[in-house]
Amino acid sequence: IRNNSMIRNRANDNGGGVYSLDCHFSMVDNRLIENTSVNEGGGFCAIGEGGLITIENSVFCNNRGGVGGGIYMHSPLRSGSGNVLNVVNAILSHNHSARSAGAIYFRTEGARGNLINCTIANNYANGGGGIYLFEGEIIALNCVFAYDSASHGREIEITEGPFNLAYCHFSSGIASPWIHGDWGYIPIDNPPTIGNPLFADTTSCDVGYTPCPDSPLIDSGAGFIVYDDDTIWAPETDIFGNERDPVNPYIGAIEDTVIASLILGSNNTYPSGLDISLRPNPFNSSIMIEWKIPEASEVKLEIIDIGGRIVETLLDKTMKAGNHELIWQSDKSPSGIYFIRMTAGKHTITKRALLIK
Repeated sequence: IRNNSMIRNRANDNGGGVYSLDCHFSMVDNRLIENTSVNEGGGFCAIGEGGLITIENSVFCNNRGGVGGGIYMHSPLRSGSGNVLNVVNAILSHNHSARSAGAIYFRTEGARGNLINCTIANNYANGGGGIYLFEGEIIALNCVFAYDSASHGREIEITEGPFNLAYCHFSSGIASPWIHGDWGYIPIDNPPTIGNPLFADTTSCDVGYTPCPDSPLIDSGAGFIVYDDDTIWAPETDIFGNERDPVNPYIGAIEDTVIASLILGSNNTYPSGLDISLRPNPFNSSIMIEWKIPEASEVKLEIIDIGGRIVETLLDKTMKAGNHELIWQSDKSPSGIYFIRMTAGKHTITKRALLIK
């Protein structure tokens, strides 16, 4: 499954967005938003005797499940089968589980899951706000765990491990109640760092988890680790295709600070009478941009892609005070997140838009 958006689906059993039974499975460049399952896997559920599950460059946000708000993985009778789950460059945020595992539930006897350059933040469950390791082994490389919440195991709950951490960052402490369970965690190469990760906007599903320029996530990861005679590599690019530093990549899914400046600009306050709105958002092929300026001004409207590049300048001229509108036809632009930046005199407003084709 590649380059899809699965939004507001519901399952009365398992897998609100996607359900995999007894099969190899790969998901690349997908967005699973506001899906719901009554039982396992609000966003994605994998059960049975299948092979390797790979999830790359994907966003899981605001999904809800009985167990595993974002991802549920249960493959029994796996002893000695090695790695069965790779989650790489993923953002799992604001997912909710009624019982266990706000973001990811992992139960696979004798097998391993790899979490590489993932951002796991603002998820909620009764146990294991971020991750619930019920059985098996997990290695987390260059991952950030932030602001998850639960009655026990706010970030990680471990029933039977081990849970291995390499070059990871936590917004809070790594003792109970943040990491809870008899097995505890095992640091590889270096212990986790702790502190405010300094994201641009934690209310966002995705780009808001870009680190600000002074974030401790910057250049704090590792290009690879060796574990049990196995070399585990960080990805060459981030979730949006930006190249990673091969030696000291950022921790988390996003390796960019330009986006942070755009987002922080969009959160500023502006004089009365200055505003911009977008509809519909998300949009398919065209989006209406409406703005209001309190006085005659030089107005510039620019479309900026997720890499901070100006895709198109829609307008650059003097305009009178009042209400204005313009339609952006996105026929030549691929699906993704865009920033629509308006400069009016000395003030700049930036709004985010999601193009889905």
